[in-house]
Amino acid sequence: MPAMRLRHVVTLAVVLLAGCGGGEESKPRTAVEPDATPAPTAASSGRATVKIVDFEYTPKNVEVSAGTQVTWIDKDAANHTVTFAKGPGDLGNVDQGRRLKARFTKPGRYAYVCQYHPNMAGTVTVR
Repeated sequence: MPAMRLRHVVTLAVVLLAGCGGGEESKPRTAVEPDATPAPTAASSGRATVKIVDFEYTPKNVEVSAGTQVTWIDKDAANHTVTFAKGPGDLGNVDQGRRLKARFTKPGRYAYVCQYHPNMAGTVTVR
């Protein structure tokens, strides 16, 4: 493989393996737009926590009361994001061992993904 092409391949591999860049812990945000899809099966009340382990949000679906703060904790070997199509938007990077938080005030279903690993998805359903 020519040296220039090899350099491009190595650079691309490093970028893909690096995942998310660095970032600070985000402040809580408020959900704005509900998504009217059916509610998830997992349920919790008060404060809710979602752990990121083995490239999965655990639990994938949480159900909370309006006003609840949800916290995402990255316990994985890679960085991830928590990115909503509607509602809080992109909460940003959650670096290894760090947390992100969002407070949900309006009823609805809020779907999210990791921008770096689109197979990772979850939902927050607010009653």
